[in-house]
Amino acid sequence: MREGKKHPFAINVWRWGLLILLLVLWEIGARLKWIDPFFFSSPLEIARTAVIKWQGGTLWRDIAYTGASTLLGFVLGTVIGSIVGLLFWFSRPVAQVAEPWLIVLNALPKLALAPVLVIWFGIGFLSKVILAFLMTVVVAAMSAYSGVRIRPRAGAYDCLCRHDV
Repeated sequence: MREGKKHPFAINVWRWGLLILLLVLWEIGARLKWIDPFFFSSPLEIARTAVIKWQGGTLWRDIAYTGASTLLGFVLGTVIGSIVGLLFWFSRPVAQVAEPWLIVLNALPKLALAPVLVIWFGIGFLSKVILAFLMTVVVAAMSAYSGVRIRPRAGAYDCLCRHDV
């Protein structure tokens, strides 16, 4: 039996307890101005706003809007990143030229680009899609390239060649 399955009730109590402690500390920090409530709000203020949006009928519309932009950016970033990673595998010279740039782009804090994207593309749907895309595409490209480059040397997949992909 796994260690975590011996006392599931106690583990769940600790998990919920830590979550509640974090929320209480967050609320106290916002009220005592240890953290700036303008930037970090507070759990109770977030709950109040959610209730107001629920009563106004806009909560689910806003959740769907944000979810759709995030999902679209994630799917586009994953698909295009995977294609780029496979392109690196197909063409070694392209990989040798572009891999250092990909590593630099991976080190770039993508969330720091959010204000620039808002200035360039506005605060609407497109800037959210582009941000989700940028947060995904480099990781997907590096993962795909690494996955096909470092494949098992023996076993059922040993005959995997470029023309098989």
